[in-house]
Amino acid sequence: MSHKDLSWLALMRAGCNTYLLHDTGRFCQVLKDLTNPSSQQPSLLFFLGRAFKDSALLRMSFRKTVGRCSPDSFASIHTYGPSARETVPLFIAEGDLGPRNRKLQQANANQKLPTQSMAFTSAREEEILDVAYVRLVLPFSSVIVLFVEDFSTIKYISATFDRWHKLNALANLVHELRPQLILVSATEGSKFSRLAVGRLQEHCEELKLFASVTVSFLASQDPAPHASHRSLKEGIVSQAERTSDARRRRFHLLSALHISTLYRASLLGAVRSPATQLDWLDVARRYIDNSRFCGNLTDVLLMTRAHGTPEDDISAFVASSMLLDAYPPGSHCKSAALATGLV
Repeated sequence: MSHKDLSWLALMRAGCNTYLLHDTGRFCQVLKDLTNPSSQQPSLLFFLGRAFKDSALLRMSFRKTVGRCSPDSFASIHTYGPSARETVPLFIAEGDLGPRNRKLQQANANQKLPTQSMAFTSAREEEILDVAYVRLVLPFSSVIVLFVEDFSTIKYISATFDRWHKLNALANLVHELRPQLILVSATEGSKFSRLAVGRLQEHCEELKLFASVTVSFLASQDPAPHASHRSLKEGIVSQAERTSDARRRRFHLLSALHISTLYRASLLGAVRSPATQLDWLDVARRYIDNSRFCGNLTDVLLMTRAHGTPEDDISAFVASSMLLDAYPPGSHCKSAALATGLV
């Protein structure tokens, strides 16, 4: 893959009612390319839309000026330059909710396919995109920004979120750790009324697919150049910080190396079964000699259960403690004994 190719996820036809969903390896590459992936804790901002989204990203200086995407790509990703060396760098990803009335490329036997390819049988392209977003995007996103003006109807957006909700892949992720959703609409000349956008917000809140749902209105005629876009950008960054704070409180703020490992596990899970939930604890202990932890874990379980600690919190704590010394071994703790002590 070219260094200038920003493509993350792509879709191609492999025959009648058969699609190939490709992961190009781009997400894991931008994680690896950070200055200190063992300690930096990236935050993923995902922007959904088309022309309205493209214009807003340029005005917010989030759009990468050098780069390209393959014709079959439906999601791209890059690191936001000014944040690259920060403790919490920002990843900017963008894509579309569904098909774009374009003819998908046909995969052929001699074609060199990207890093990971998954074959799905379905009569509808959007069903494959749903799997990709719910399994490979939502669990790793801090903020989802959807530009309402870029879609034909409010009903179309609602139906998409309904399908995501039914896939239920975030059921084992505490509600406050799920991504924040920001719905962006225009103040003048919008094809949707504020009432309609408000109803969409209420519907999204009822689904509980996102930690929070807010609405932002962009003015087409700013009193100062790009004033409303600056305000939107500040709001997006603020929501990302809010997500990071929640993850920090829950001991769920993972390094780039941890995220890369969890992403690969989620990718393999999507290949086996799109509806399977990602077992974070299983990923944490997969390559660890559990005998090192048995005595301490028994003590922890006895104490936490005696105090009525919720099982989800126990699992999150144990998984985090194991991950401290697991990926890569010793990167966060100087010894296995210290990791055991933390458990």
